[in-house]
Amino acid sequence: MRVRLAALVTALLSLVAWAAHAAAPPRVLVVLSADEDHYDEALWGLQETIRARYPEARVDAFGLGRAPFDDQPDLVCPLGIAAAQETAREAADLPVVAGLVLRPDVLADHPHATGVVLQDSIESQLEQLERVLPGARTIGVVYAPKENQARVDRALALAAHSGLRIEARPVSSPSEIPAALASLADRIDVLLGLPDSLVYTPETARSILLFSFRSRIPLVGLSGSWVQSGALYGPDWDYAELGRETGELALEVLDGSPPETRPPRPPQNVYYAVNGKTARRMKLALPPEVLRKATHVW
Repeated sequence: MRVRLAALVTALLSLVAWAAHAAAPPRVLVVLSADEDHYDEALWGLQETIRARYPEARVDAFGLGRAPFDDQPDLVCPLGIAAAQETAREAADLPVVAGLVLRPDVLADHPHATGVVLQDSIESQLEQLERVLPGARTIGVVYAPKENQARVDRALALAAHSGLRIEARPVSSPSEIPAALASLADRIDVLLGLPDSLVYTPETARSILLFSFRSRIPLVGLSGSWVQSGALYGPDWDYAELGRETGELALEVLDGSPPETRPPRPPQNVYYAVNGKTARRMKLALPPEVLRKATHVW
């Protein structure tokens, strides 16, 4: 009888402990790649979304190198590429939902990761290019094969059926970029920028934009910050909205879906920005509808 009673007490204690754990509000660790406004906006959207479902949830944010991964949170949400890379190194055993990452391969090194990926499809990029610059028929691409060969191959296949021509220049180091650009100077109408951690970086931005201005070949794609610096147009985002979308995916994981069963997804809405000064300098007449629908016109 005593044995049965002891077993019953043990079972009841286990049930109470399980119920207490199940009722505990989730703990979400957010890692920020930088102290910048758009990361703060995404963080706000993420926190708002999770706390709408779990009002008592702990959603704590830390900068690079400061995140307490050893505390074993229920979920890690890195925002940005640097944060995603740090999380892959330091928290390979934790579930991850990332936001503000440019390419899905950034998440490939983590076995339990998914996220909202900003990279637009090459189909969408070419369709938008034809809307904004209908007279551009020859498109230049400088890229690192390790990151973008499949994307360039897809662009070549699409161009073959649409009357476009792709002039592709693979490079293996930043030192090869000037020669690759020079080889395109008299051959292309537009330079299409692909998210590429070797080609398009803060260190290469000045030389690429100078090539664009001096050759009167517009650079398109990449991001709003590149557009503000001189690219003709590029994708732009509502960062609070991206944070909310990351939060919605995070809720799916917190509710029991392993992140590896949730493929990375694109944003629900992609906006774009235009640099009117670049258009005027290059004597490009952009369709009025393009200017009207842009989120920013610099």
